[in-house]
Amino acid sequence: MSSIYGRLGFDAGNPIAAQAVRPMDDGVLKQMKMMPPFLNAWQTKDVAEANTGGYFQNPVANTIINVNITANTMMKMANGNPLVGTTSTITKLLANTKNNAILISYSNTEIGISSECNNFTYITNRLSNVVGMDSDMTTPHYQIAIGYGKMMAYITYQSDGIQNNSPMMGSFTSLYTGNTLNALIANITPLLTILTNSLSGNNSSISLSDAQKLDNNMYQMYTTMYRCRTSDTAFYQNSAAVFSDYNNATQFNGAGQTETQLIQEVIGSPKLLSRLNANT
Repeated sequence: MSSIYGRLGFDAGNPIAAQAVRPMDDGVLKQMKMMPPFLNAWQTKDVAEANTGGYFQNPVANTIINVNITANTMMKMANGNPLVGTTSTITKLLANTKNNAILISYSNTEIGISSECNNFTYITNRLSNVVGMDSDMTTPHYQIAIGYGKMMAYITYQSDGIQNNSPMMGSFTSLYTGNTLNALIANITPLLTILTNSLSGNNSSISLSDAQKLDNNMYQMYTTMYRCRTSDTAFYQNSAAVFSDYNNATQFNGAGQTETQLIQEVIGSPKLLSRLNANT
């Protein structure tokens, strides 16, 4: 049976190593026994067996794959040729839907669903902790975002009376898009069948109503991912900024006599002194 101590590989058969080992004193053992357990039963077993991977999953991974498949099906319609409807309005709707390009007005950037799927996979893998942290400090990652969230929950409860978990969940909304995206896929799939059956070459007899529904659902599929991804990123970055300001503002708490004297008499700005002295 595996054990944590066994994993350490202490060379007990080496007489030199054995000379370094001494029994713990009674006082040390008493202190050891007073410590609360660091690991429960399953944690002890997993650590002993080096089996601590696979604890997390991306809840929308398969959904994103299906979104991408749905978008690519539309893009490849009529072998990639432009679709022509029975009216110019329908033709325009089909072109917009097929290209999967929604103009982001404030950045003048066109990004299709397939590209957004890559971005969305990246952020949801990070938020669900199925990939490790790296040098990217601008996109939220579970290990940092959850820490910020816990601090923001305490801070905003005291500062603003917030009594819900939005300060923690504001960076994780992308992980809750599965139901919405699956519903949109379910809406789009029969419409794609209708479109396929309406084709003669690259000419389509699809109705205006169905063309509008197809375009709207494809648009909603894109904006659902885009909105949640950018919102999570902004919330995470805002939390980081608030936490930095929190540290700046609270660095004076608990200052000792010498530090207080230094601040009050030498390095404290009029702004700081007015705040400190107003609280004394």
